[in-house]
Amino acid sequence: MKTNNPEYNYIDRNVKIELVSDGIDPKTGVDRLKRQFNQMPIREIERRYIQDSDTLAGMLDGSITESEHFMDGQPRYPDMPISHAIYLDKSARPVHLLMRKVWSHLSTAKMPAASYRNIDKGSWRQLMLKDTQNADKPDVEAISVDNVYARGEMELAAFKDRVAGLRATYLSREDVAKVDESNIREDVWRYPTILDGRRVAIIDEVKSSGATLKIADILLRLAIPEAKFEPLYWSVPTLVRWDIYDDEGNPTSSEFAASQVPVWYDSESGMGRGIRDLDVVESMRDSVKKRRLGAYVLGRPYSGIAEMDSLSLEIMEDLNQLAARFKSGEIDYAPSMDRRDDDYEDRIERYYGTPFKDWLAERKRASKSSRAA
Repeated sequence: MKTNNPEYNYIDRNVKIELVSDGIDPKTGVDRLKRQFNQMPIREIERRYIQDSDTLAGMLDGSITESEHFMDGQPRYPDMPISHAIYLDKSARPVHLLMRKVWSHLSTAKMPAASYRNIDKGSWRQLMLKDTQNADKPDVEAISVDNVYARGEMELAAFKDRVAGLRATYLSREDVAKVDESNIREDVWRYPTILDGRRVAIIDEVKSSGATLKIADILLRLAIPEAKFEPLYWSVPTLVRWDIYDDEGNPTSSEFAASQVPVWYDSESGMGRGIRDLDVVESMRDSVKKRRLGAYVLGRPYSGIAEMDSLSLEIMEDLNQLAARFKSGEIDYAPSMDRRDDDYEDRIERYYGTPFKDWLAERKRASKSSRAA
């Protein structure tokens, strides 16, 4: 394996979350904890991203049948091939870019066709939670469409219109032209979708609370009950947890966050994912009917690379280089831990060009040397 040092424009600014002390609260005497974002070694970033991509490829082509990357821990429809994948905008869009680049080196199957839908938990959880006061930190188990039906006729009608709009984005071009926009809630159900009868993956980029993927799963099953949906995570990092205390120093609740986040993830900025934010008002005025119908779920694409924000271009270039380094054997690759033993060993031997037992012995020597240092 080559040992040259990788150079990236943006990836080396990736983060790992750690809890650090912010001092003792003078009122309560309790240690105030805060999240600190620390740089992660480049080679560790490379290894994690390719390993997560390998796990996703295995779930998509059926070679991995049990993993915590499945929302349910295992596939719902193991006897059906996945023929389409919906990547959740905005943060799962770069996942698809990376998957396209490395797929042929991870799987011999045909890569499922892809589409993007913006089903961020922020725009839906207010409707799907009973207690909206804690919508920023939702109880995932409490997310339910039943809560929408308990809200009242106006909110229920708005919810049904949004679900109908989601369905409309998966109609054929000919049927989209026929939909009555003034009565989409009723009219859209007259037409089949292009996903009917198919097993469809829903892909979120990283598991934290699980709220986003759960909401997307509920909405898509409501919008297209004729399809079989398989919700998946690209990355499932460990969680960092910490307690919240009241003024007397008593613990009142716990919070948690994913211990690693992708380079492109930024809760403060919408840049870097290659797509604009949702703009429902603008989309409803769009000259393209499909964009009007799907105003609540379709992001606004750039007209071309020249129009794309600089951060998106940087991340695209870095992911292209990451894929190129993997394909040329320059990354410290380890296959998904969810693969069968024989599959795991075969992939190691093909990538490194050495017997598995020799590779394993070398890893043990390197690990022992590292600990001694």
